[in-house]
Amino acid sequence: MKYFKYILLSSLITVSSTCLAKNVELTDNYPYEFSQAIKLGEKKVRISVGDDYKAISHDLSENHHSMGFILDNQSADEWTSFISVHININTNQTASQTVKNLQKYIKKQYTNVKIYDTEINRMKSGVQEATSSIFFTDEIGDVVVSVKYYSDNSSLLGVEVSERVNKSSKSARNKTERIADKSIRL
Repeated sequence: MKYFKYILLSSLITVSSTCLAKNVELTDNYPYEFSQAIKLGEKKVRISVGDDYKAISHDLSENHHSMGFILDNQSADEWTSFISVHININTNQTASQTVKNLQKYIKKQYTNVKIYDTEINRMKSGVQEATSSIFFTDEIGDVVVSVKYYSDNSSLLGVEVSERVNKSSKSARNKTERIADKSIRL
């Protein structure tokens, strides 16, 4: 499995840096399953997913790259924690619109939806940050998702962290927000 992770990460780094035509700088990726630093405006954004997660989905097109991760000991059908990483280059999508679209989608597709909070900020560098935490019930049970996106005039980077509610929605929310903050940061 470690060999697969290495091949997946190596191909991801090679392909994303050439196809997306963005300056990609990699630093020591230990202890991360996936780690990438990308310039957004004047800021360097680091996206990383912990080594205790494994990649289960990977989509790469000309300007869009997404990967899904679950804990190593779980399956795609029975996960308790899911991290989705999104990188869009040469796009006019904004962080705020992406978060709003996700909220609309969840409201339309699921029941018992509660939007805990949404924050949208623009930094002096021009980079927009948008975050939100959302509770909903899917066909298996209760889920909390925390999202964090950054955008500038041509790129959109973000993570979506979902956690199945085990004890309380408050503890699941705290956990997803903490993982989202660790997974993407300026």
